[in-house]
Amino acid sequence: MKIKLQKAIRVMKLTREDWPSYDLENGGLRDCTLLKVSFMQLSTGDFRTCVWGADDFGMEFDVENREIAWDKFQKIIVMDYVSQASLKKLGFVLA
Repeated sequence: MKIKLQKAIRVMKLTREDWPSYDLENGGLRDCTLLKVSFMQLSTGDFRTCVWGADDFGMEFDVENREIAWDKFQKIIVMDYVSQASLKKLGFVLA
């Protein structure tokens, strides 16, 4: 039985790049900012894994296959730091 995704799954990940990002104010980490990583189903039925900063800059990966999109999400959430180069290698494009 396949479970339908009702809401997006979101996590925050660290980056060291100059993205418009969510700043870390506490926690003892320096020169790090946060990006929002999301996995969701679109109204078209496709699945999207995306990474967004605090404004309108983001990168996305859309695909019909849920498992492929979920695999991209998992690869990002295990990264120590997310970079635009690492996302491009995974097939993400600018949104």
